[in-house]
Amino acid sequence: MKEYAEKHGLGEEKEGLFEIDVSAVNSSLPESFWIEGHLSHRVDLDYCIVLRTRPEVLEKRLKKRGYSEEKIRENVEAEAMDVILSEAYQRTKVYEIDTTEKTLRKRSMK
Repeated sequence: MKEYAEKHGLGEEKEGLFEIDVSAVNSSLPESFWIEGHLSHRVDLDYCIVLRTRPEVLEKRLKKRGYSEEKIRENVEAEAMDVILSEAYQRTKVYEIDTTEKTLRKRSMK
């Protein structure tokens, strides 16, 4: 979603971060689309797929990726409190997938 918003100028830079205008993104999306990101559940969707990970595993993954302590704490707390899942359920049909024991496997799209 961030890439789409930046490409179409649907937000603004604030303190080194791009703040997405979710309302503007929502009104500019084509009729059929796939969108990914932590704010995706805030646009009009037919359904939402929420990827879940146990907080202690998420913390390790984010540390490995070099996230700041503040960002790690924010993400781990949100996961532990089901923030995204709860918000998504309020807006649309939701499919939940536990990724705790899964690893990323890159595949060729040929």
